[in-house]
Amino acid sequence: MLYWHMKKFIENSVDSVKFLAYNDIEAESLLRNLRSVMHNTKGGMLT
Repeated sequence: MLYWHMKKFIENSVDSVKFLAYNDIEAESLLRNLRSVMHNTKGGMLT
């Protein structure tokens, strides 16, 4: 259950960053890096 809340929180944070950084190319690449880092972290948490 805690994991689900963390996942929702992270998704909401990413949505906020997307909204704030709209049309910002540098922020877009930062978002891409953040998403891959979160993907790696999520994989590590599950195993």
